[in-house]
Amino acid sequence: GLGTPGSTIIPAGTPFWHLNITKANALDSRIDRARQLLDDPKGDGYTLKAGTTSPGDYGQNLDPAAPNNADAFAAINPSYPNVRVPVNPAQVGTGDVWGATGGASAPNTAAPYPLSFGLDVINTDQSGSDAADSMIQWWAQIGVQVTKSLISESKMISVTYACSEDFYLWGWGMDVDPDFALSVMTTQQILYWQDAWYSNKTYDNEYVLQQTQVDPYARQQTIWAMQNKLYYDAPYLVVWYYDTLTVVRTDTFTGWTTLGDWAQHPGLGLTGYGNDLVMLTVRVGGAAPPPNNCPTVPTVSPAGPITVFEGANTTFSATSSDPDAGQTLTWTWNWDDGNVTQNRTATGSTVSILQTYRWARNGTYNVTLTVNDGICPKVAAPVQVTVVPVPTNLGWIEGMVTDAATHAALASVSILATPGNYQATTNAAGHYNLSAPAGTYTVTASLRLYASSSVPNVVVADGATTTQDLALSSVAGWISGTVTATGGGPLAGAALYGMNGSLEYSATTDAQGRYNMTVAAGIYTVNATLTGYYTKQVTGKQVLSAQTTTVDFALDPVPQPSPGLSPLVIAGIAVGVLAVIIVAVALLVSRRRKKAEEIEGPPLPPPKQPGTP
Repeated sequence: GLGTPGSTIIPAGTPFWHLNITKANALDSRIDRARQLLDDPKGDGYTLKAGTTSPGDYGQNLDPAAPNNADAFAAINPSYPNVRVPVNPAQVGTGDVWGATGGASAPNTAAPYPLSFGLDVINTDQSGSDAADSMIQWWAQIGVQVTKSLISESKMISVTYACSEDFYLWGWGMDVDPDFALSVMTTQQILYWQDAWYSNKTYDNEYVLQQTQVDPYARQQTIWAMQNKLYYDAPYLVVWYYDTLTVVRTDTFTGWTTLGDWAQHPGLGLTGYGNDLVMLTVRVGGAAPPPNNCPTVPTVSPAGPITVFEGANTTFSATSSDPDAGQTLTWTWNWDDGNVTQNRTATGSTVSILQTYRWARNGTYNVTLTVNDGICPKVAAPVQVTVVPVPTNLGWIEGMVTDAATHAALASVSILATPGNYQATTNAAGHYNLSAPAGTYTVTASLRLYASSSVPNVVVADGATTTQDLALSSVAGWISGTVTATGGGPLAGAALYGMNGSLEYSATTDAQGRYNMTVAAGIYTVNATLTGYYTKQVTGKQVLSAQTTTVDFALDPVPQPSPGLSPLVIAGIAVGVLAVIIVAVALLVSRRRKKAEEIEGPPLPPPKQPGTP
């Protein structure tokens, strides 16, 4: 409901100028075709591994030893599960490198050259961020890893002009007349309005020509030819046209109805050079939202401090929960190098996520994670990360981590080798591979709801791999019970919080007022809260491993005031609200103008007209 699919640089809001791309000529997104190109770039066929019948979604079934697969990209490197790499890295020529993940500007300059890219979005662009999440899922279906970073508008300007990111997503708008939008893609606008570094002499000549054409139909043909070039050269991919509501006054001019049919052709907006408008956002009114319960403080593993190598991937796991169903949790990772990455999950249960990042430069960074349900942000303890150059005497520790009782593989386990605090994380199969300089280490495995386990005297030799498996014992227990009203009857939807030091857990009662909370063994304070009732708390509740501790609550209702307010009270509230609105609008206008001047500086002049000095 935010827009319609885009195609050319001139939106359909001006149907006379917009080039209509037919389905037969459209550059559609075809996942099957993308897979074919990655499986067999040269078109000379491919060879499958024995026992397989197709290349697989990520090319994982291609035989890396087959000569005709040397040109292919396939998920054959265990360090990059479900991510394609060149089957033969020697095929990657000088200059054929691509960007690192997480918004870093340093390219992958060494094998295995994973198809792993960064995507920047302005941190105030919610629709752009949501669109990026969808695109990332589509890329992942063909074995291409893309990591989103939210950055400020001022940094986006620097990124686009420095070409320091693989992809970026930014808004696009235009005037009623297409001249300004077309001018952006001319060569003379590089490093001014244009950030695509596109230069086409024929296009430049056509731009000058359309400025001189008095016959609108002759000008239309020129503008259609220009759009056609941009569509197939693709310096910009216009993903969608915004559905916008623009408010203007029409008492000072005539001819408004000739400017385009906005209802039938969305995408038109008065956003180009020379427009100075007050933009209004209209939202649908309704009842006030229900009271909010905050998410739990997230836990991050590894907890730090850790040491990682320059340019190497580091995987963090994080866990939080929110008892309110129907909301969205936003997980914001601040990497302390100017980059931010966001994830989104649904509320109503305990959620654990993985996030991988790498730093391009040496130094010490404090990583922070904020979890926000849109109302209540919770911040995890910072993780100190020291980034150092890759040593010359590098070795490896690899192994499996399993449940000591069930022998099941454990994912997201943090592995720490000390001294040095070198770190790794187990994958979905419970396997880890840790890099460290030659030496003797104590290897420790840690996982939420498990007791940590350590193995001393693990020797790492230069250029060699040492195998060290570990088994962890569960310390999970449960807090369960029933929440009722003091007058009788179960209470559904009550929020329960269990707290043990810095650890927080949450749960929600069902229709029978029952709840069950999985926690680590320890001593807990438990709260029960529900709108319309007084919150209650109990302390000193001990939870033992593999056992259930019962904690029931009977909540007292909050007395309800008599309905209605006097006319004088209502009038006083209205005056106060009106005063606040007036002040807020004045501040908003002032700050927006000041911020625009700080970020953009004075506006650039429009492109020169033919014959002007």
